Amino acid sequence: MDKAKYVVTEHKGHWVTNDAYSMKDVQAIVSGLIREAKEEGRKTLSLMIEIK
Repeated sequence: MDKAKYVVTEHKGHWVTNDAYSMKDVQAIVSGLIREAKEEGRKTLSLMIEIK
């Protein structure tokens, strides 16, 4: 298994991490998190993207 190149971390009361192996993965994860936040009625989203 390949080593993750990026780690996308979201804070929503607790830290949730998602490994990403390409920039397309990062984009898909962020897009999904934005969609989820909208569905939940949240107005803000706190993310950290770590480049490995």
